[in-house]
Amino acid sequence: QWEYACRSGTTTPWSFADFETYERFVRDYAFVSTQNPKTKKWTNNPRPSRVGIRKPNAFGLYDMHGNVWEYVADYWHRLSYKESPLNDPTGPAVQSEKGDLRRIIRGGSYDWARWGSQSIYRMRITQRSTQHPHQGFRVAMRIKGIKGAPPAVDPDAARRQKARDPGANSAVVRAALKKSELKRQLPSELTINIGNHKMEFVLIPAGSFLMGSEKGPRDERPIHRVVISKPFYMAKYVVTQSLWERLLGKDKRLAELRTWQGDMTGPAKAMNGLTWHDCQRFIAALKKEARIGSRSRETSDDDRKPPNSHEFGYEFSLPTEAQWEYACRAGGTTEFSFGDDPSVIGEYAQFAGNMRWGNPPRNDYWFHDVGLKKSNKFGLYDMHGGVWEWCADWYDEDYYFDSPLADPKGPESGRFRVLRGGSWFRYPKYARSAYRRFCHPNINSGGVTAYLEDFGCRVVINLDDTNKVGRISNPSKKKKDELETRPTRREVNYTKLARGLVRYSKNPVIEVGKKGQWNDQTLGCFTVLDDGDTFYFYSGGARFGKGKNVGMATSKDGVNWTYFDKNPLFAGAMPYAIKVGDTFRLYHPTGGGLQLRTSKDGFRWSQPKKVMSGCMDPCVVQVAENKYHMYFCDGGRIKKDGKQVWQFKNYVATSGDGITWKRQPKPVLPLGAKGTWDEASHAGPCVLKLPDGFHMWYLGSGPMNDKIAWRIGHATSPDGVNWTKSAKEPVLDVGKPGAWDQGTFMSFDIIYRDGKFLFWYAAAPTGHGDETKMRIQIGHGTSK
Repeated sequence: QWEYACRSGTTTPWSFADFETYERFVRDYAFVSTQNPKTKKWTNNPRPSRVGIRKPNAFGLYDMHGNVWEYVADYWHRLSYKESPLNDPTGPAVQSEKGDLRRIIRGGSYDWARWGSQSIYRMRITQRSTQHPHQGFRVAMRIKGIKGAPPAVDPDAARRQKARDPGANSAVVRAALKKSELKRQLPSELTINIGNHKMEFVLIPAGSFLMGSEKGPRDERPIHRVVISKPFYMAKYVVTQSLWERLLGKDKRLAELRTWQGDMTGPAKAMNGLTWHDCQRFIAALKKEARIGSRSRETSDDDRKPPNSHEFGYEFSLPTEAQWEYACRAGGTTEFSFGDDPSVIGEYAQFAGNMRWGNPPRNDYWFHDVGLKKSNKFGLYDMHGGVWEWCADWYDEDYYFDSPLADPKGPESGRFRVLRGGSWFRYPKYARSAYRRFCHPNINSGGVTAYLEDFGCRVVINLDDTNKVGRISNPSKKKKDELETRPTRREVNYTKLARGLVRYSKNPVIEVGKKGQWNDQTLGCFTVLDDGDTFYFYSGGARFGKGKNVGMATSKDGVNWTYFDKNPLFAGAMPYAIKVGDTFRLYHPTGGGLQLRTSKDGFRWSQPKKVMSGCMDPCVVQVAENKYHMYFCDGGRIKKDGKQVWQFKNYVATSGDGITWKRQPKPVLPLGAKGTWDEASHAGPCVLKLPDGFHMWYLGSGPMNDKIAWRIGHATSPDGVNWTKSAKEPVLDVGKPGAWDQGTFMSFDIIYRDGKFLFWYAAAPTGHGDETKMRIQIGHGTSK
């Protein structure tokens, strides 16, 4: 009731604003601590405000954001939303396992900043607490004689109770195991050597199991048979702090913790506070440095070497959710790998029942070392408790209804990623083999406190016989028991791939609009956003000689497009779109500078906000969680060879949030020498961050057949700032004489998906001129 009333029909973080507009409206609606955006100094209010002096929300309620925290009726339980009913939820029926009578408070307070005052934010505090002078309440009054809707019924309740199990020895299970059977025996253990550090892996055999449970939330049902068709290796332990810093360098978070008096850092301690994207960075670094050794518990010392009669491919990754539960169960069918009795979990897990908590003023806070408890039957440690372990999968509570029998990998897209295993701060029921946690991939903790975190990861090595990813070398040519990661004929050469662009045979794939429409003469600079199962196309367009507008289209395959029926979206040109979390961002320059709009669905956009001046053709890349690069062109008329000519060059700007930008003064690439294809100008940069570094495709202009034409070039960079052209020639030239794209390119965009580059380009049959009078259309192609 409180959140519904607070939101008052809105979907933004605050009822009066989103993140981009918060600073503009906060002083009108909320009494909270604020920060001066220029000086970065905080104004902390010393006491609550008189009620009702700020503006009310749309329901006429005052002080829903800030002033004092407001108690609500519900007991606190962080994970209660998973089982919350659709109609009139009242919170958990009983208090949480901690037994301290904690209730929920909402709305933030005068001495808290903006994040506590969001409509969604939930704080827990004991109902007997007088710890802080910032708690209050407001009263709700139920109206007699009013009947609500009848309780909602789960339409899938019956399906959830019916197991999907063809049988462990059924024909389909046997066929799935037989089809993917590897052709030789594998060593039972592998060791990754990274300098003086080692990662130990154990072989998890192929097999089948029943995934899910009847004793947990509804997202654990229906119980269903899953086949793990290939053996794989899983790390014995979660990633440790020493291994993390060995591969990724000194970590600022750990450096800060080392200044504390507590026992929170150490070489064997589990690495905490990892986002899903952090895990991907670790895996990428691991791929570059790993050397693999093997041994077998079943063989003598003389036989401890990997089979060399076959080469097999291997790939470091996070486990799929199915791999994780299969490995955790280790052949068992009980709630935990050791049985159904949670009272003995302390022998196997670091969990809330045996954690050490701080005792001020000593501040003896503590993180655990890995491997101190008993392993499961596969030889894996801390699968229960410890840290929540990220999995590769997107999360969908109903995925079990239709997940495939063999090797499920989760939904193709989503908003949240899966975590498994419980944590040192959680109780036994969250450490069950089947329990499913989910969180946004940019979040690094379950919110234990601001500094005690509990998200980590464990790595697997997936194997096959096709030599697709890498290979294990013949140990007779190396030091005994050592295997080496090295390139193979199937390892991706991104530069070669980036220079091998081939047009689609049935271009153009997006044509100008029908007569009388907003884009019936021309399309222009554009962007394509890949959102997993949908491509979003945003483009400038115009009627003959008229001003440009931005419109959009969508596609499932990148070839067949459907225009949005409410085009155009707004006046403008040169759009570039990215997605940050669940928010679409669209950057587009105008005469007043670079504008930013946001959207939740990619169709309806906010009003523009100026974020930078003086740029064209923006391309924004999120290179890390809090780091953005924007590549753009800028320039104007110059005097060259006694003539006034246009000249543009490409630049880069950096940002911590994608809103406030710092422009680098020098162009990122030198223009070509006189007489080369890109001697006149550079424009239209498109940049991707790939495993081997950054790749840029750019428009370059120079003389061609007695006129100036724009073509596409390519450059590489290790850091996204310092660039080198990959060759002297363009990667894509204009079309053949008589073709629709024979004149010049005007814009393009490129994505990497499923091992190849997909690209779209805007082109015209004539040379460059006034774009509102050119017939510009969109073509498509892929890398070889």
